[in-house]
Amino acid sequence: MPGFASIRLRATRLAAPLFALFVLFACAQRDDDARVKKVAAKRLGVAGSTLRVTRRTDLDSDRHRFYRVTRVSAGTGEAADASDALTVAITEGGAAIDSGQDHAFEDLIRDEDAGHTFTHLGPDRVAAWFGAFGGDACRPPLDDARGTATASHEANGDVTIRYRFASDTAGAVKQCVIVIGVDGSLRSATTHSARVAGDANVQSHG
Repeated sequence: MPGFASIRLRATRLAAPLFALFVLFACAQRDDDARVKKVAAKRLGVAGSTLRVTRRTDLDSDRHRFYRVTRVSAGTGEAADASDALTVAITEGGAAIDSGQDHAFEDLIRDEDAGHTFTHLGPDRVAAWFGAFGGDACRPPLDDARGTATASHEANGDVTIRYRFASDTAGAVKQCVIVIGVDGSLRSATTHSARVAGDANVQSHG
């Protein structure tokens, strides 16, 4: 039967790789936070010290890690105006896409090659991306609507995604319909009444 010293040695040998992984993860997280703050500070025109970075693992993909950036009060650390919030996606190489830039969603899905990787990405993740990066076309999906986004594959290779979101009218729910081309481009984004599909406000993207 092995002695205590032998057991402790084995435990140490097992723990060392895990500790090394933890250190690497912690360092990578700090690097990400610094990169994200730099991007957001430039976009918002504020000091990085006034920004709070929160990981959005629900949006993560094989190619991007996602973060939400909000402004905080320098004195209290409390959240400030939520309208200034940004979502930032970064790659291992440090390239960043933020929700405040023009054509952010199109840049993201092209970088993801979404026209060919959609089956792996899934409609819920792409719908959440559009809610975060698609500008004013549609709001993010409802919190209780996860798992309900649907996708249909068209004969020409395009993919149509539908999801529900809260409209500006209190208690009202609308449907967002986005069409992604096989080349990864955003063909169109339309909003519909959740009950009357024919009531549409069309915003096409060329």
